[in-house]
Amino acid sequence: YKDQKYVIVDFKYTLLTGAGFEVQRKGVASVTSVGPAVEVLWTATISARYKKIGDNLRAIAGSFRCYADGLNLVVPTKTEDDFA
Repeated sequence: YKDQKYVIVDFKYTLLTGAGFEVQRKGVASVTSVGPAVEVLWTATISARYKKIGDNLRAIAGSFRCYADGLNLVVPTKTEDDFA
């Protein structure tokens, strides 16, 4: 959208659960910058499941878009009187 640059990042990490177990996780993120902010959409799953859904996670991350100028949505508003 409007020449916005996105970087797709593959990552892995180990999650330590409250019960003391270690869970290997893998994921895909899409990273961009809008003004002074960094925006990220992060997807992840356990490593054992990544082979099955990794392509879906990549598609989800690849669909991520930021709209710094908004979407120009018209949202109807109601007052308390409308519900009386």
